[in-house]
Amino acid sequence: MTSTAYYPTIKWYYYNATGAAWVDISGYVLTKQGVSGHWGMRSNKYTDRLAATGEMRMLLDNTDGVFDPDDASALTGWAINTKVKMVVTFDGVDYVRFYGKVDTLKFSDPNTHEHTAQVLVSDWMGYAYKKTLGEQSIETYKRGGELCAEIVTEVGQTPLATSYAVGDYGFPAAFDSMTTTAKAATELNKIVLSEGGYFYNRHDRTTGEKLVFENATYRNGLRTLSKINTVTDAHMNGIGERYERSHGENIINKVTVTAYPKRTDTEEQTLYSLGEVIRISSGETKTINVRYQNADTKESCNAITSLMVDPVATTDYTMNTRKDGKGTDLTSSLTVSVVFRTAEAEITLTNTSGYLGQITKLQLRGYGVYQDSSIKAVVEDTSSQASYSEAELNIEQQYQRDVVAGKLWAKKIVGVESSPRTKLNKITFCANKSEMRMLAFLACDIGDLVKITESGLNLDGYYYYINGIEFAITEGNIITYSWILDDSAGISENRFSNVALEFSPSSEDIIEFGEIPSLVDLPDQSITAWCDVTTIGVWCDIVCMWVDNAGGLEWGVGISKTNGLRMLLIMPC
Repeated sequence: MTSTAYYPTIKWYYYNATGAAWVDISGYVLTKQGVSGHWGMRSNKYTDRLAATGEMRMLLDNTDGVFDPDDASALTGWAINTKVKMVVTFDGVDYVRFYGKVDTLKFSDPNTHEHTAQVLVSDWMGYAYKKTLGEQSIETYKRGGELCAEIVTEVGQTPLATSYAVGDYGFPAAFDSMTTTAKAATELNKIVLSEGGYFYNRHDRTTGEKLVFENATYRNGLRTLSKINTVTDAHMNGIGERYERSHGENIINKVTVTAYPKRTDTEEQTLYSLGEVIRISSGETKTINVRYQNADTKESCNAITSLMVDPVATTDYTMNTRKDGKGTDLTSSLTVSVVFRTAEAEITLTNTSGYLGQITKLQLRGYGVYQDSSIKAVVEDTSSQASYSEAELNIEQQYQRDVVAGKLWAKKIVGVESSPRTKLNKITFCANKSEMRMLAFLACDIGDLVKITESGLNLDGYYYYINGIEFAITEGNIITYSWILDDSAGISENRFSNVALEFSPSSEDIIEFGEIPSLVDLPDQSITAWCDVTTIGVWCDIVCMWVDNAGGLEWGVGISKTNGLRMLLIMPC
């Protein structure tokens, strides 16, 4: 293949909804000034797990006013929220490298020589950061993937494709800390931090838009390298243009994890009760917003909206001609309608009688969710603190009710980051220099596992997940791009990796790692095994074992069940 093959065709299109067609606007794109953008997470920090709004910035020739929606010459269908995509064609294959909608338009001064339109195109994540979820109901006993799907649906902008993991944790209640001004992105962030997973928009080749939710154990030592084509691994061996590294910035020697225990009513309760009498004139309609509070305990709470009861005349509300509840009973002439939200209710009251009404009773019934005191777990390395001072990370797990999961996560973080190390944070490539570089830009995306080797920097076969992508296109279709890299999963040919395995009850599967020299003389390590003891017989074979280099069993973990007694056995050999 000649070097000219590394210069792809790049085209930009907008969708003309009126004509139901994609219209090529490449001739208007001023690549001399450059087209640039980014998507995914903006860093590799442990708590940066929700993608930012992906953006593509482009400058268009607006001499004829075709990109000004108010101009008589404007392109049909061109406006804010119009779909735009960038398609890169290489070796006869099309790759949709960016897909989104017009977010903002800025125009140059008409007195200047060049008339241009500066266009900002945002991907789906832009909706998540703008959309308010004021009416989202509390959900019970759902997992992260289900909750993410509900939020995406509530946003009201259907993505072209989705891929949601189920999630490793079931949450007793979710959306229970939501306020009336909560954004969709805020709730998505609560989910990923409670799970320890990720949520992002993957710009896949065919559509340019696939929303992805990763569970907590997706990034582990069993993942295989991503491919840049059907046969070639994403191993970038000595072909980076720029490596952004740091040493010592990684240090975390104290992690505080906070969980939020909640209580949910098991019986119907009165969650709002009228305080002062409400005066309402004949024919008048009043709307009031009320917060939930348990009438008996006086505890503030949120409500499970799907279980709230529509008010019933006499039982839940009354109206009389006198504020002491006497006089003529006007209850039948009072119309009450309620919009139940998680944190508050909107009550609309209408007096259809011919008299001044006094609403003397008004209540709302349902099931409340109550916030108990938060609980914290702290994992720290005092030796590291003595050497490098205290470096703390706080993780808020809004939907975890205890700190079991969070404490395991904290131990992993402190175990890796308590000592200074050199981290590769970002690597930059020029796509046009080789087929490998070009295909890596076109085929690799957020969540892909790649391998980076650079002998001059002692980067010898380290593995990274792509957290974020930045790109720039200049005149001549020159493409430079950067990967923001995450090595928190600890995957390396030279380092111990956190591993998650799951087998069926009747399985005899085995994972063999072979001889791993780097395990020699390590500090104590923890192995956690979960086994459904209700599915085993009298004896369950060893579920976890450690062997020496000669293949002899050092120790194992087994489970027995005899006459209803369940026992965990640690068996040294």
